[in-house]
Amino acid sequence: MSAAAMDAAIAELTARHIDRVHLWLNDQPTSSMICTDTFQYVGWSEATLEAFASRLKAAGLGVVLTLSPSAPTESYIASLSGPLALAKRTGADVEFDLEGNWTTHFGPQNCGPLGQPPNLPELERRMLEVSRATAPGVQIGVSIQPRYYESHKVIVQGADWVSPQLYEMSVDTMRASLDKLENIYSVKALWPAVRVDTTLEKFIPAAKGAAGFAENDPKVRGVAFWGRNELTYVDRWLTQKP
Repeated sequence: MSAAAMDAAIAELTARHIDRVHLWLNDQPTSSMICTDTFQYVGWSEATLEAFASRLKAAGLGVVLTLSPSAPTESYIASLSGPLALAKRTGADVEFDLEGNWTTHFGPQNCGPLGQPPNLPELERRMLEVSRATAPGVQIGVSIQPRYYESHKVIVQGADWVSPQLYEMSVDTMRASLDKLENIYSVKALWPAVRVDTTLEKFIPAAKGAAGFAENDPKVRGVAFWGRNELTYVDRWLTQKP
């Protein structure tokens, strides 16, 4: 990614009034994951990431380095030192994207003591401990589907912020999900994520609902949009706002 391409991307983001950007560092794990896996960047070099994150920060944009944890082992957690150190150098947040990772949704389950489902709380404590020791001062966030709140209770409660994936939901269901995080899990800050891969007509109510939460709930710091159609939808939604 050239410097010119980075600058063009930043210009496009600011034109759309986007003020916080997530950079996805790696893919979701699959059934082919093995216990000796360590963290690997996918589609990026660390040098390119650092250059882009630094440029985004210099332009006044918030930056989040999003990664999906893989093997449930001490060695995998230790391998996160690279992206954690990168976040420290660039002033970015780190977000752990948990799509059922480390539950029965993703194997393997036989990666030593930490890899067993009953030991998930200890695994998540270790990830938080290592993250904070490696990158003191870096904000640690979690992106998570509502159905996995309880499975990942330790990291949901221990994170600095949570981005609940409120995809394809009514506004009432979205609000109930946020209330659960605030009142049951005592989450400190929220960045609800909206995604509607179908039509603008479905996207606008969800976007308006999430924006309303940000305006009226001090714990809701903003709204994240995920998906290929969403940037176009944001443009069209903004033109319709009063």
